[in-house]
Amino acid sequence: MFTSFCTELIEEYWKTKKQDTPVKTPVKRNKPVKRKSEEAEDTPKRKVKEAREDSGDEDNWENEVKEVETVERTKDKLMIYLLWNNGKRSVHPSDEVNKKCPQKVISFYESHLSFKASS
Repeated sequence: MFTSFCTELIEEYWKTKKQDTPVKTPVKRNKPVKRKSEEAEDTPKRKVKEAREDSGDEDNWENEVKEVETVERTKDKLMIYLLWNNGKRSVHPSDEVNKKCPQKVISFYESHLSFKASS
């Protein structure tokens, strides 16, 4: 409706200018449709696989994780934020990270320990 109104105005304008210029109707462009294969790339497991450089050993992340950045408590569990060797970051439940890269978790906790002096 709006497009036809604009087209009519443009035609009227060109008639007043006495030029026979063809009127181009605007092309309506749709948003690109996301394919299922593209949606699969956005899943958390896919992101983790990309972040880890896929060494083939999915049960051991020790050599692929640079460090544990922080630990955060949610409603029902701890979430661990990891920095990977390739610079990407990801978040995982603590039970998963404790199994796949326990030394990185231990190093994080050791570096954040503080002791009170005995009185």
